[in-house]
This record gives sequence, C-alpha cells and structure tokens, in this order.
Amino acid sequence: MTPALPDQAYPQEVDPAHPASHPSHRRLPVWAMGLSNLPFGLFGAGLFVAIPQLLTARHISPAVSTAITAIAIIPGFCAFLVSPLLDVFVSRRFYAILFGVLQTLFMAASLLLTDHLTALTVTLFLGFFSCVLFNSALGGWLGSITAPEEEGQLGAWFAIVNFAGFGISAIIAIPLLRGLPYLTGVACFCLLIAAPLAMLPFLPSPPPDRRLAKESYQRFAGDVLALFRKPGSLRTLPLFLAPCATFAIVNIVGALGNDYAASEATVSVAGGLCTMVAALIGSLTAPVLARRVPLLPLYLLIGSIGAGFTLLQLGLPRTPLLYVVMVFGENIFASAGNATATAIIFGAVGKRNPLAATQFSILAAATFLPQTYMQAVDGSAYGIGGLTGMLLTDAALSLMSCTVFAVLMHWRGARPNRGPVSPLADGGN
Repeated sequence: MTPALPDQAYPQEVDPAHPASHPSHRRLPVWAMGLSNLPFGLFGAGLFVAIPQLLTARHISPAVSTAITAIAIIPGFCAFLVSPLLDVFVSRRFYAILFGVLQTLFMAASLLLTDHLTALTVTLFLGFFSCVLFNSALGGWLGSITAPEEEGQLGAWFAIVNFAGFGISAIIAIPLLRGLPYLTGVACFCLLIAAPLAMLPFLPSPPPDRRLAKESYQRFAGDVLALFRKPGSLRTLPLFLAPCATFAIVNIVGALGNDYAASEATVSVAGGLCTMVAALIGSLTAPVLARRVPLLPLYLLIGSIGAGFTLLQLGLPRTPLLYVVMVFGENIFASAGNATATAIIFGAVGKRNPLAATQFSILAAATFLPQTYMQAVDGSAYGIGGLTGMLLTDAALSLMSCTVFAVLMHWRGARPNRGPVSPLADGGN
C-alpha cells in the first residue's frame, strides 16, 4: 500500500565526477541533516504564535488573525509551480541558503508591520513563500543524498526538528520582543531563524542538472506532469488533499488564549514547551506504529483518533490548564501525522533524481492545501459559533474525510496487512 514513485523514472547512477552525490559521502549523520530544517519551524512559530499574540494585544479578533495567517500560508500549496527552478541553474544548497535568508528578512519586516494589516499580510505571504521554497530545496537536496534505509529516519528527524524549532521559537519570541527594546528583540529573533543556515556548507551538494536547464519548458513540464501519472501519486495525492490528518487547529491556538483566560506567558509556554514535547512523542511513536500498520491506514488512524480528541474539548471547561492540555494533545497528533506524511514523501523522491526538489515540493504542496483551506474554514467557524463552532467543524470534517478514505481502501481491498513495509518503520531503529 505504500505509494512511491519509482526511481527508474530518471537516471540514478552515481556521478564519479561528483562523489558527494553518493549518500555514503555525506559528512553529517541523519539527525544532524534533520537539524538543517530548523529555520522552517522557527519561522512557523513567528507566523502562528508570535504574530497572533501581537495582534491579540492590539485587540484584533481571532477571526481576523486567522484570516491573515490563512492568506499567508497559501504558498504552501502553490509554490511548487516555481519549484522546477530549484533543480536547475545553481545547486540546491544555494537555493536553500538564499530562501533561508529571504524568509528571515520577511519575518523581520512582518514584526515591524503589525499595525498595518495589509502590509503585514503581504510580508507574511512572501516570507512563507520563501520558507516553503527553502524547505523544498532542502528536502529535494537531502532526499537525493540519503540512503534508502535512512529515509524513514530523515523523515522523522525533519518532523521532530520542525516542531522543536517551532516550540523553541514560540517560547522565546514574545519574551524577546517584550523584554528587550522592540527593534533589538526583532533582530535577535530573526538571527535565531537564520543561525541554522550556517551548517548547510558542511553537507555535500550535487551540481544542478544542466540538461534540464537547456531543455524547452514544454519538455520539462512534461517530465513534471509525469509525476502525477504514477499510480502511487494517484493514490497518495487525494489523501493529502483531504483534511484527514491536517490538524490546522495547531496553527490557530496562538490566537485562542483569551477563550481559555490564558495569559501571554501561558500561551508562549504552551505553544513552545508543549509543542516540543508533543513533537517528540508524536514523531517517535509514528515509526513504532508503522511497524504494524502501513502508512496510509496509519495516516487515517491518526486523523480519526485526533479528531476524537478535538471533539472531547467541547465538554471540558475552558481554563488555562485545559488550554495547555488542548495544545499538547493536538500537537501530538499533528506531529505524528506530519512524520507519517513526510516519510511517504521521502520514499517517493528517490536517489540522485534530477527532479528531486520539484517532486518533494509537489507532494509537500498537497499536504499544505488542506492546512490552508482548513485554517480559513476554522476561522470562519469561529466567527460564526466561537470556539465551539471551530472545534466541532474541524473535528467533523476530519472524521468524515477519514471515513470516506477508509471505505475506499476497504472497497479496493487495500487492507493494512497487504501493504509493503513502511519506510517510516526504518526510522524507529
């Protein structure tokens, strides 16, 4: 059942002129390679925790704050349209560093524009656009130099580092911005986002494929469209596009502190420490479960149980303690779903694939689309029915999606015990 685009779609030979193109020649272990994804999570906390708190302090409603972040994350599902550039002209390492720097500069601009909502929305949009292309360049680059038996581990580390970076950033962002002169706090926070880029020169980077740069765009577009015709993509993309295990609510909790009478300090600690611990639990539990359940059924299982946890919040009192519990639980399921989806994507990229960054970007884009529209849906539901309406809408749509795909899998005879071993299972070793 594990969907994967075959590596044979493109030449996979090791280039003897560039020994770094072989996984065995990299100079950092898998966990260290995963750490290079820190800027992605660090930027995310600025977008989903720090900015909403700053807007809340200015008496901007959660519905407006959620609408701004929903627009800002649109590049998550459309940036792949320009991702072919990440595989040509210059190395993926160059693109990763370039977009890592750009996302830092746009975050700095956003933190300085919280009084101007239109300009803030534009800078957050451009910042997340750069953030997504950074992640795609990095994912295509590292996926192409990682041995097959380590793909699951790299997927798990990408998820762990993403959520850990989010947590660290969420804890310290507001104290930096409140405890220091504002411009100094902005500078320190943005330097934190950019700091992990310093490790990128220590990883080997295969050169760009000059053949692709010289071909006509029509031929290149045909190669990209071929990715969608693979049977694995046809099975995986619809699952990623539906809100099965999206948990967009974790991107909204930074604006919900007032609903639970939680202070800024409580929101920061919950969004930081709880996110980091939950990321470890969810991301490391997923590989254990994947030894017994193939990835696609596991993805649906995580979505269904997580939706049940969201529904449970409807009957609980809204206190600061329960806010912490809600953030902790939602992030456990979100990190487990993210680790599962990332492992599927790494398994599809293949080794020394000239379209690795493009392919990674396309599959990652599919997972971002439901995050974008579910954030908008959740924000609208909050505007209509408050927190209760948002929780009910989010959980109901997730449960319905999981049920539909479970029925389709059963109808097609795609039962868990008939799938191949999940690559995520290797990450548990």
